[in-house]
Order: sequence, then structure tokens, then C-alpha cells
Amino acid sequence: MASLFQRIITPLVVVVVLCSGLAEGQSSIEIQQHFELENVLRDDQQEYWVWRSEAYNQKTLRLEDMNRAHTIELRLCIEPFNPNQKVLIVVSDILYSNDGPSDIVYLKINGHTIGNFTTVEQWRSGYEWNVFRNSKVIGPSMLVQKGHYLLAIEVETDKWGVELDRIQINAENHDPTKRMFCGAALKKKTS
Repeated sequence: MASLFQRIITPLVVVVVLCSGLAEGQSSIEIQQHFELENVLRDDQQEYWVWRSEAYNQKTLRLEDMNRAHTIELRLCIEPFNPNQKVLIVVSDILYSNDGPSDIVYLKINGHTIGNFTTVEQWRSGYEWNVFRNSKVIGPSMLVQKGHYLLAIEVETDKWGVELDRIQINAENHDPTKRMFCGAALKKKTS
């Protein structure tokens, strides 16, 4: 019950003002923003979400994709807090669950691969689907200017798939009053 309570009160945006090591009068703002990955689904794609009591919002996005045929597209709207500086972003975590062989999750920004991670292999006859793990940081930090960017997530799975709960991005100098995630879709590649 305590973990459910923590998840309900967890804010979507955490703002931390860092001042150490900067000249007087300067400040650096670092924020974290999350996106619930089941929110990429349109009304006609609801078969991809699964109820999980331990997931944020109690839902996940389940992909069974042995051929990387699906792409989760997240539009990032970058808005610097200080317009004279760029924004430093990093994909700091993807929360996922897996029951069966390990799967690979790939990330791209504007078509360029930035990294991947391999899920933990667990065989517990379905009991691992409600155990969520953190990917940790995926790929390098990237210095980007104001504008729109496409963050794409693809998976290569076994026949049981992988469940993705949420993604977190940390950003320095992003305006804390602006949402970084400004559009999302699940697309299926056509041959």
C-alpha cells in the first residue's frame, strides 16, 4: 500500500535548482519529466495495454515484437529556460517488466541510435510481469537547441514480449513550466 501511495503523490515534474560552482547570479535548472508509455495508444490500439497493480497508473504497454515492427514515437519539445544556452538531456530510465528470456530495447533520436539495454531474464510462470525494473541511463547526454525532436523506442522480444511502463528524461536548462513530451504514437512498420 505504501508503494501505491508513493506513486500517486509522485509529481510528474521535479525541479531542482543547482547553484554550486556557478558565478554569482547564475543558476542551473535540472528537471525530470516522465511519460507513461501506455499513453501512446490510440482508442483502436487498446489491446496493447495490460493492467498491472505495481505499474504507475496500473497499466503498461505490452509489445510482442520479434522483428522490431513497432515503433513508439515520442515527440520532445525542447524549450530552454535560459534562451542563450542549449539544453542537456539524457534518457535516465525506462521502467519495464519481463517474464521469460531477455529482450532488447533500442532508442533513437531523430533517426540516430543513441543506445539500448537488455532486460533481465526471469522465468517465473508469469509472476515476473508485476515486478518492475529500471533500465538506468540509456545512451549519452545530448546537448540540444530549442526545437522538436523525435525519440523512437523499438523492441526485439521473444514470443512473450516485454512490458514498458514509463520513461524518464533528465534535462538541464529546460524550462520547468513547459512539458517536454508533446506528442506520442505507436506505429507499426509496413513492409
